[in-house]
Amino acid sequence: MPSKERPTILLSTGCLFDRPLEEIAAICTDAGFDGLELILSHPDMLDPQRLISQTAPCKIISLHAPFRKWALWGGHLHAWKKSIALGNQLKDVRHITLHPPHFRQGELALFWWFRSSFDLPMDMEASPRLTLGIENLPWGQQSPFAKDPLTQLALLCAQKGTNMTLDTCHLGVSSYDILKGWKRIPRLLVSNIHFSDASGWQEHLWPGKGNLPLWEFLALVAQDGYTGHLTLEVTPAAFIRQDPVSRLREQRQEMASFFR
Repeated sequence: MPSKERPTILLSTGCLFDRPLEEIAAICTDAGFDGLELILSHPDMLDPQRLISQTAPCKIISLHAPFRKWALWGGHLHAWKKSIALGNQLKDVRHITLHPPHFRQGELALFWWFRSSFDLPMDMEASPRLTLGIENLPWGQQSPFAKDPLTQLALLCAQKGTNMTLDTCHLGVSSYDILKGWKRIPRLLVSNIHFSDASGWQEHLWPGKGNLPLWEFLALVAQDGYTGHLTLEVTPAAFIRQDPVSRLREQRQEMASFFR
């Protein structure tokens, strides 16, 4: 009998961003993760052969497009395009997370271009093996996605031909029930889950260190047969005076236990 398909469990490089990439990749492998979600923080990271050399034998399975310092990339729109071009060149990459553009300084070119796109993967010339996931960000009373930001973002993803990266802590700091949030989104729309806890405005906390019902959430996700990416994305402060390999291995095993 074939084994049950389960999510690909990834480690975000943001968890250990204060360490060299080679060390992060080694920790990821030793802790048993399926691969990395690589946060692109500088254009120096655009050399595919160098990245492969730095991370082998660990696989880069997901990319996170830049979300600050866009001038380094030639603007926000070029940051997206270069991220997707890199994903096309890295054969193990299956997913790219994008932050939605807003109508504000520094993002206007991408905002207007994004509004006119009705097939984002095609317009960005993404390889057919790539899924693009627009991430839900924390929102306030003046959210650009109206009174129900999560539903509006889901509709936007459908209109643009993309998937969604669902971030649990961003829902939490927005005072949104993560269990209800999962139930509101079409199952096939979510291709990546950023997994971490939150308390008040504190985000990217180690699971169990905040107030979110994360284990109930994973049980619900598993019950619905989710098989996309599940990415641990916590702050490096979680590893102060602790061995990252043993702590991450234990966390990965707990996450994977819901999908047996």
